Amino acid sequence: MKGYLDWAATSIPDPEIIDKAASAAKKYFANPSSKHSEGIRAKELLEKSRRICASALSVPEKSITFTSGGTESNNIAVLSLLRKKKKGKVLISAIEHPAVSEPCRILKELGFEVIKINPDTDGIVKPESVIKHLDNDVQFVSVMLVNNETGALQPAADIAASVKQFASENRTKIHFHCDAVQGTGKVRFNFSDKNIDTISISSHKFSGPRGAGILIVNTSVLPLISGGGQESGIRPGTENLASIYGMSLALEKAVLSLAERGKKCKKLLSLLYSHLTEIRGGEIIPSSRKIDDNRYSPYILNITFPPVPAEVLTRIMSDRGFFISSGSACSSINKKHSDTLSAMKIDSKKAFSAIRISTGYTTTEEDIEAFCSILREEVEKLLYISR
Repeated sequence: MKGYLDWAATSIPDPEIIDKAASAAKKYFANPSSKHSEGIRAKELLEKSRRICASALSVPEKSITFTSGGTESNNIAVLSLLRKKKKGKVLISAIEHPAVSEPCRILKELGFEVIKINPDTDGIVKPESVIKHLDNDVQFVSVMLVNNETGALQPAADIAASVKQFASENRTKIHFHCDAVQGTGKVRFNFSDKNIDTISISSHKFSGPRGAGILIVNTSVLPLISGGGQESGIRPGTENLASIYGMSLALEKAVLSLAERGKKCKKLLSLLYSHLTEIRGGEIIPSSRKIDDNRYSPYILNITFPPVPAEVLTRIMSDRGFFISSGSACSSINKKHSDTLSAMKIDSKKAFSAIRISTGYTTTEEDIEAFCSILREEVEKLLYISR
């Protein structure tokens, strides 16, 4: 789809992989837990998928837990704290996706102290900002890999190392979680980092089928949901085999193509940045982000055109055949303001007008040129009307 520029919400599925997943749904229909020959065949495909994912991510097969997606993966990690006898402190970045921040709100309601750590104005959480909050009551820390609204790369590995060093020196245990949903298959990351206890991944962010995800587990996790014991008891329930298989193929393809796709999207970003900053009243968020800034994912760009309402602009652009977002798709459902932009201390008028443009590997330079031309036209109309 030529006008689709909302890849951060969900990617365009890879047709070849979707076809293979559909074929697998027909051929491997049996329950992988069944002991008959058809069940065994299904189980073999499930384990093959696990091997493919583990190889793509360079992690042990036993660390791969299949889930229904990023939200479930995050919830399993966060809500496992409810099985602890002691209610302690939870540290999360103030820019976490709702799939992390909302289960943490549940923890707070049930007696945990949840501390949100703001990023700097560049949208990046600094390790020292987390370190100063560490004490022996901290049980859980969560910092995402790539922010879904600004594309800011978070120093998750550095923060995890500092957290684990503190825990070791003070003879305490702190679970470190990383939501890698927006970065998997797009930015380089060491998924085998032993300082990170759990990592969440979602298939539909890298052109795989929906309804499949991964929780990489490097430590013991006590899940709230019990059932038949599938996925080592961490995520019980009959596995969505067809989607899992499709996800494994999409993940392998994304990782193998990471450098090639990244190079292409950097070119698209430069083109996008150049055109957008020429539009009257436009300001990149954060304003410190430069055209070739390696501190941000090349797949996401946030820009504001105050006083143009972001939701009005996104609807108008949709009518013109271009699809963008006014922030996190999950936050848009509830008409919420952007917690990320608030945490970055972005002026409310700028936040009100902020739009997110996100590209993917099928986006072309022609798509960007056409989009920017129409956007300029519509923004100038709206700015004229708002005088």
